[in-house]
Amino acid sequence: MANEVTIPLLPRSSIDEMVAFYEVLGFRRTYRQTKPNPYAVVRREDWELHFFGIDGFDPETSYGTCVVQVPDIGVVHAAFAEGLRARYGKVPAQGIPRMTRPRRRKNVDEVSGFSVVDPGGNWIRIFPAGKPTEDAEPASKLRVALDNAVVQGDSRGDHTQAAKILDGALTRSTDAPAVDRVEALAYRVEIARRTGDTTRAEAALADLHAVPLTDTERAQVAETLNALEDLTCPRKCCRARRTHRHALGCRTCRQLASPRMSQLAPRPPFLSVPCRNVKTGGPRRTRVPFARVRRVNSSPVTFPESQTVGGFR
Repeated sequence: MANEVTIPLLPRSSIDEMVAFYEVLGFRRTYRQTKPNPYAVVRREDWELHFFGIDGFDPETSYGTCVVQVPDIGVVHAAFAEGLRARYGKVPAQGIPRMTRPRRRKNVDEVSGFSVVDPGGNWIRIFPAGKPTEDAEPASKLRVALDNAVVQGDSRGDHTQAAKILDGALTRSTDAPAVDRVEALAYRVEIARRTGDTTRAEAALADLHAVPLTDTERAQVAETLNALEDLTCPRKCCRARRTHRHALGCRTCRQLASPRMSQLAPRPPFLSVPCRNVKTGGPRRTRVPFARVRRVNSSPVTFPESQTVGGFR
């Protein structure tokens, strides 16, 4: 018999919180009940998940998990990331909920995949449908260690063991290819953020900045560097880019990374911008955090007056 369908049932203490989270990811609620037992269903195209409520359920101790195969994990990850940024201002990479980046999984026939850990602590593991493709190039020792660390950190959730594997490999593999070293250091930054080790995260970030990259190598790791903007401080990125412009940073940092802007002195944390006094209707100026000013071609552009509240949005 063909066309069978399997639907996972996952636990959660609050089904409404779970539904709200999945709506951020582009799902829609198709069913909800509170009696005789809490139950909810969400759906996204052909993807359906069911949730049941348990009083006093602790997400940190959840063993709930399922595997989802999709035609293109890049499209799904990008859609999820867009929703998470709209809701949280970034893609959460630590705590609960969070989402990992697509990475090659040694324990899944070298197939790339990513995981979403929802508010119930359930691991939704997303992989591409179809047969895996073979990697023609032999992997360096650092790449092998990174694959092992990904199994521990992204598949098992053992961040301590993942950090131990990476630290040892980064110390030993000083002659590893630049691309592999950047990938390993980027993952070390992410692991350190997950465990709250800010000092180690900053040290790994500094080591990443110091890796020399050619234009070809920079293109190969562009996605990795762009993804780290959710884990780094924009001001620190701006300072670092004045020396290493291939390093990571937020979108504003990347705009400030041009050769002309990199020669400027550090910008003040506040800018004086014109706005409208909503009480008198007259013009006025106000001090606005630099991060709140939109920039187009390195020129500050304030929000339209129709979007101002109390003088500024």
